[in-house]
Amino acid sequence: MTQPPVTPGIQYQPQPPQSGNGLAVASLVTGIISLVLFCVWFVSIPLGVVAAILGAVAVQKANAGQAQGGGLAKAGMILGIVGAVLGLGIVILGAIGVHFLNRGAQNLSQQLQKSIDEAERRDKERQRQQQPTSEPGTRLDQPAPWRMRLDPQSRTVSLA
Repeated sequence: MTQPPVTPGIQYQPQPPQSGNGLAVASLVTGIISLVLFCVWFVSIPLGVVAAILGAVAVQKANAGQAQGGGLAKAGMILGIVGAVLGLGIVILGAIGVHFLNRGAQNLSQQLQKSIDEAERRDKERQRQQQPTSEPGTRLDQPAPWRMRLDPQSRTVSLA
């Protein structure tokens, strides 16, 4: 039996280890969380910033050939920016809402105070109208210093 001819061994050059796409995945995950939780602005804004930074670093590494996942990194960066902007929009809308609620409460308070003042004025006017008068059409601010006395036997009225 004859053996096949021996060929010289193929030597493979070791490839430099290519880093994975961990930054890209981290950017995508933080971007998704930022977008989903945009109503919780104190979580969304920081996560959106982190996602944008991780995405930018991962895109640079992918463009330089040092890492994979350029598409994931871009998606994470975009989602992070959108999440942070939506969170910031919630903060701005909340501040505007608080401002208008405060203004409305002040207007309501002023209207209530005017109504109370008007009711007190009407009440004082009604009390003045019920006070006795010494002459027709003349109102007394204080009760008269005299008293009327009725004598039942003579059926006369006298002032005391």
